[in-house]
Amino acid sequence: MVDMANLLQITGAEMKQHEERRLCEKHSQALTLFCVEDLKLLCPLCTQPPDHQGHQVRPVEEAASHHRQKLRSYIEPLKEQLADLQKLLATQDRQRSEVREKVEKQREKLASEYESVIASIECEQAAVRSRLAAQEKHILQNLIANKATFSDHISKLRVLRKEMAETSVVSDVKLLMNIKSVLHRCDHLEPPDVYCLKYKREEFSLPPQCSALLQIMQTFREEATLDPETAHPHLLCLRIKSL
Repeated sequence: MVDMANLLQITGAEMKQHEERRLCEKHSQALTLFCVEDLKLLCPLCTQPPDHQGHQVRPVEEAASHHRQKLRSYIEPLKEQLADLQKLLATQDRQRSEVREKVEKQREKLASEYESVIASIECEQAAVRSRLAAQEKHILQNLIANKATFSDHISKLRVLRKEMAETSVVSDVKLLMNIKSVLHRCDHLEPPDVYCLKYKREEFSLPPQCSALLQIMQTFREEATLDPETAHPHLLCLRIKSL
């Protein structure tokens, strides 16, 4: 477009002076004619057969005027196309900025949600660990107390067994004198209760985002049975369990 504008600004005198310097390379004559079919400058000798025989030939001034008008007809559409492209580029630049801004906001939102989920999970994990530690402490204390009770009972059994052995070898009268006390202790000797270990499985809850993810996984879960003879040796079996 710049080149065309510069050409259109050349004055008639300058054009004529410029054209006078152009001669036909073949015949060394001035190029005063123009072939409409081949769009080529000609000298009078170039119109002779056979090169341009039957072609429409016009004088340079007439052909130049025609094509100058034709070039001018292209300028306005080209300006419109250029303006449309510039608007399109401006729109794309604006859209690029908008996309960057949206992506950055989404990135910040995701980071915030991830931090919230992680904080919630860590809080829940700490609570579960605390309950597990308390339950472990309670169970261990009961086991230790039960063990002490059994140790004490074992000691009583040993003492009673020794007393039975000694009583069984005394004289008849002495044996019968203490038999009531001995039999009473034997008949009423009861072993201590065994502590019944009851381990309570601690439950925990995850944030709604994790629950939604598990529901999605369950929705798309499919059962598949693979043949060990044909399955890839590096294939691992993953089992997803609901929490």
